[in-house]
This record gives sequence, C-alpha cells and structure tokens, in this order.
Amino acid sequence: MSTEELTAAEAALEAARLGLIGTITVGVLATLGTLAGTLLAPFLIRRSEAKSTAAQRRRDELAEVIPQVISRGMRGAGSNASADAMVASMEAHARLGVLLRPDEWQIAAIAKDALSSGDGSTAAMKSAGTAATLIPMWARGEITSEQAAAIYERDGGKKVTRPTPP
Repeated sequence: MSTEELTAAEAALEAARLGLIGTITVGVLATLGTLAGTLLAPFLIRRSEAKSTAAQRRRDELAEVIPQVISRGMRGAGSNASADAMVASMEAHARLGVLLRPDEWQIAAIAKDALSSGDGSTAAMKSAGTAATLIPMWARGEITSEQAAAIYERDGGKKVTRPTPP
C-alpha cells in the first residue's frame, strides 16, 4: 500500500506543479496583455489618426487644386495667354504634381497634355473636357490613375506617357 500511496502523492504533487505553472503562465500573459494595452495601443491609435489626418489633408488639398488646374490650365495655356495666366497655370500644375504619389503619374500626364495646349481646336477642347471629367473622378476614388489613362487614351486618342528625366 505504501507504493500506491506514494504514487497518489506523486500524482498530487504533479497536479499541483502543473497548476502552478498554468497560473504563472496566465499571469505573465495577462501582464503582457496589460502592458500592450496601455503602452502599445495608444501608440497605434495615434499613428492611425495621424495617417488618417494626413490622408484627409491630401484629399482636401486635391479638392482645392484640381479646379484650379482645370480652370487655369484652360486660361493660361494658349499662345495669347498673359504671363500671369501662364504662371498661375504652371503653379496649379506644380501643386498637383507635388500632391501626387509616384504611382499616380498618369494624372499629371493627363493634366499636362490636356490642359496645357490651349490652342482652342476641337481636339484640344475634347481632350480638356475629358481630363476635366476624369481627374475629379480619380480624386473621388471612382477610378484609378491607370483607368483614367486608359479612358483618356481611348477617348482622346492620345497616348499617356510617363515623363522621363533627361
């Protein structure tokens, strides 16, 4: 009987040891969870809010500059445009270019091509009208810059090419 009692005692000790290990493990995990919740969560929340604010600021700036690009591009591109109109047109195009990400180069190319000729021909007016429709659609997120380029090429018959440095 002493062997059976010893086995029962060993089993009780083993159960107690496993219970203690489980309790310690749960305590450590709870502590880590608490630390993550108090230290990491606020950092992640602030980071997310900063990204959201930056994205909203960019959308607001695009909403402001796109009408300027379109109107100033039409007025300041022709050969009879005043120097001030040409400068205002270039400034609006430059602001748009600064706001665009590298993967959105098609929008800058469309704006430059369609809104810089200003020769008053039917083809130029059609290109400008297409651009004036596509660029706001892109800004609202209805189409991607690649889709805008494809539509512009299809409707205007002009290839949208990426500018290359000299």
